[in-house]
Amino acid sequence: RQLMLAKQRKYAEAEKIKRIADEMERRERQKLDDGRLQMFQQKEAKFRQQQQSELAALLKRIDARRKEHIKQRALDSKRLLQRNRNVQAVLESKQAVETNRRKQDIKNS
Repeated sequence: RQLMLAKQRKYAEAEKIKRIADEMERRERQKLDDGRLQMFQQKEAKFRQQQQSELAALLKRIDARRKEHIKQRALDSKRLLQRNRNVQAVLESKQAVETNRRKQDIKNS
């Protein structure tokens, strides 16, 4: 229509039609841009939520393994202490026997 008016030398009316068409185009582009922006924001929010869920799951696994590791260390420590007590008791017993034997040897001499 704008071209038709320009050919008829109705430049003012053609300019008015052009401005209206440009404004309509600007609004359409703005609407498309807003829609695209909203879509990207939704995708980003979904992605961030997924990342947070994965991070929470990993932290939970780390915590569970840390507790398991601490429990195993405590059990190993308890076993080592018991082994140490047993060895110490055996050594003290041997020392007592050896001491009594030496005392007997001294009395018999």
